[in-house]
Amino acid sequence: MSRRLISPLLLALFVVICYSHTEVHALGPVAGTYDWIITIETEEQKEYFTYRGTALATVTRARASYQQGDAASADTTRYEDLWYSQGKPLGLERVHSLDLRPGDQIGIRIKHKTSRVPDYEAYAAANAVLRILMDAYLNGNQVTAVLAPADSFNSISQAFQKQGLSVPPPRDPEHPVQGSIVIQLVSEPEGSQETLVYSR
Repeated sequence: MSRRLISPLLLALFVVICYSHTEVHALGPVAGTYDWIITIETEEQKEYFTYRGTALATVTRARASYQQGDAASADTTRYEDLWYSQGKPLGLERVHSLDLRPGDQIGIRIKHKTSRVPDYEAYAAANAVLRILMDAYLNGNQVTAVLAPADSFNSISQAFQKQGLSVPPPRDPEHPVQGSIVIQLVSEPEGSQETLVYSR
């Protein structure tokens, strides 16, 4: 994507951060615990919009839910469903408010219903993350890391870059990466980590 063609979503997120007078820094090594985990699970909806004459195909749902802490036994709250066709946003169904304590640290976890993830599904996952980032910043929360399955790590990284973020060149630890938006993308299981940044 050309640097001149800025995603409206990234532009909106940039305005939110500027309004809050916040500049984000890369956090260095990512902590393994979070106050809250927001999970985004993507799934292709094969039976949706299959009526005659429809122009929609390969519909993907990204379902977001959140829980306090990272324990498997923690109660989860469904937050919203986002709908995509070939990676393009179709709509949003919000079913609950984002009841997180302002100032708490958040981890966003990406999951997929299937192990093989096409590019448009990875794009939808990255787009959903950016939308959740906007909600988190508006609520006064910082996203510590975005956790992605190892099998789709590269596809999701590329999807972020197609939406206006970039991978900065290596820097000295004493001079961390700075930007209006900084995403620490970490694989699960651990093994890959990448910083993506948006600056303007």
